[in-house]
Amino acid sequence: MTEKSLIQSPFEILKFQVAVSGDLKKDLLSVANIKIRVGSEQRHTVAEGEGPVNALDKALRKALLPFYPSLKKVRVINYQVFILNEEDSERGKGTASRVNVVIVFSDGRRKWANQRESNDIIEASLQVLVDSFRQVILKSSMEEVSKNKPAEY
Repeated sequence: MTEKSLIQSPFEILKFQVAVSGDLKKDLLSVANIKIRVGSEQRHTVAEGEGPVNALDKALRKALLPFYPSLKKVRVINYQVFILNEEDSERGKGTASRVNVVIVFSDGRRKWANQRESNDIIEASLQVLVDSFRQVILKSSMEEVSKNKPAEY
């Protein structure tokens, strides 16, 4: 727990790696490896996906679901990437521009969005997934505590 945060994070990303392979004539293969820590336990998972961000989403869920089943209901319903400074694009930075990744999620009852900025689209995407999963876990934990709290008179 840091001075900035009063709430301890439910998990920590220790390492991640994403690879995309194939040729343009056939289907591409995207694979993500992710290593997390939950409390004193570490998990390493690998997943394939429809692109690198989907592979990261699947690998992260695979690692977290045994600890946090509330994530099973969470779905990505929209994914957008924006170049933050159009002048970068005009100066020829194009794919090297700073980006803002916005992901919209739903748990079947409500919708919410998170966003992150980075010079790396994969890093920003993973940070948004992490932020949203943490929110769901903490909200679920708070609901569980309030459900089990005795009534005050």
